[in-house]
Amino acid sequence: KTVTFHVTVRNETYPVKGVEWRTRPVDQYVYLNEVTFFTCIARGSNITYVWLKDGTPVNESGIPYTIMAEGSVLQVNVKDAKAYGVYKCIAQNGFSRNESIALLHPKAPVTISRSSTVMPKNEIQIDNHHLDIDLEYDLEGKLSSTTEVPFNISGGPPPNVAWLHNGKPYIVPSNSLLFPSGLTAKQFVGMYQVFANNVHSNDSFTIRVLLKYKPNPPGVVTCKEVDNTSG
Repeated sequence: KTVTFHVTVRNETYPVKGVEWRTRPVDQYVYLNEVTFFTCIARGSNITYVWLKDGTPVNESGIPYTIMAEGSVLQVNVKDAKAYGVYKCIAQNGFSRNESIALLHPKAPVTISRSSTVMPKNEIQIDNHHLDIDLEYDLEGKLSSTTEVPFNISGGPPPNVAWLHNGKPYIVPSNSLLFPSGLTAKQFVGMYQVFANNVHSNDSFTIRVLLKYKPNPPGVVTCKEVDNTSG
């Protein structure tokens, strides 16, 4: 005997009423005179989009822009530095509202430079990527004075930075080489190198540290015996 079952499958789609994110805008690094896009896509019923720049509606921000794809895509023309900042997308309907922000940063090549515009006497700038430093030491082999050599390291996005001393990893807080007085001079001599890179470019700088003997000043001279004999 054959038994037959009849099964009915209902394919029902339940509409999403509230706002649910599908794509959020992401942070970007862009050169001047380039065009970039922020995309903000949400799922839900009768969604409308609002774009803000630094808390102000984009139509009042003074930047060149175009809104496309029913409001979900914002095109920004980076004509000047005013275009950089915080962009917010608001997706909303009669049931809920979601917000998402993204930052527009200036894209910039990585650069490393000596931060001081006045070169100390014990430093010799060989070229834009090489520097010689003379550290003075006393009779005990210790540094006679403190020397600090700060560097500017910049780029967009911010670069990764690595320092070496004689080929070995070296920690340089705040990218400022410090040679404190009173410490043994020999531990600082040699070659220092700094490397910086981001996804767009890289740069490097080499510092050669040399030692220079500086005798201690003489102590107090006292005369124990004086006569009138002339040589």
